[in-house]
Amino acid sequence: MPSGELPGVLRILPELVLTLAGVLVMLLDAAMPAASSRRRLGWVAAAGVTLALWASLFQVFMPSGTAFYNTVQTNAFTVFFHVLICAIVLIAVLLSIDTLPANQHHRGEYFALMLFGTVGMCLLTSAIDLLTVFISLEISSISTYILAGYRKHTGNSPEAAIKYFLLGSFATGFLLYGVAMIFGATGSTQINVLANLIPGAKSHSMVLIAFALMMVGVLFKVSAVPFHVWTPDVYQGAPSPVVALMSTAP
Repeated sequence: MPSGELPGVLRILPELVLTLAGVLVMLLDAAMPAASSRRRLGWVAAAGVTLALWASLFQVFMPSGTAFYNTVQTNAFTVFFHVLICAIVLIAVLLSIDTLPANQHHRGEYFALMLFGTVGMCLLTSAIDLLTVFISLEISSISTYILAGYRKHTGNSPEAAIKYFLLGSFATGFLLYGVAMIFGATGSTQINVLANLIPGAKSHSMVLIAFALMMVGVLFKVSAVPFHVWTPDVYQGAPSPVVALMSTAP
């Protein structure tokens, strides 16, 4: 079947499954009595991630192609990372079910944020437009900002969340400004188009500056030197399953 005949929604099927699972967790959490255990919500989240994993494997049988005006792409590269990310998140969710205290507040939000963060990570591997890359990165980052401060009754957790949020927002500004400069130099934000436009760009210095600014944001997200100063404090203050997630999938 030609790629153009496939519905665009199939190109983001894992992300759609994760989003619906996250919404379901939030609705169930709101419907449950306040005194009841939220542990079962972890199993709902685990089931949602497992379905997303199967949805990713289903994409193996789809022909490579793009959707939504060439902003996302499905191929062997994206499927591999979808499977990898879903497997990592599934382990983190299962760790959270038994690691977090049974009477911990806001456990429903915790599992929902894990699912929504996974949406951003999976969409990031499919994105072929710099604006989609930025949006995906922020979906993932905002979820991890909140998860880092989940143990709000301890001294280290709020500090970790604040440091991560402030430094992350600062790095995000660099990334977005670099995207704006790339668009100003080439007139496009689509990665496939940029590969052909950049060699003929009128201002190569602007392109180089734009790439440098974008790399600041990317290197911060992967805690690469010299943008790694946030990592020790955040990892110390965040819950152990969140650290397991943050040190691998994002």
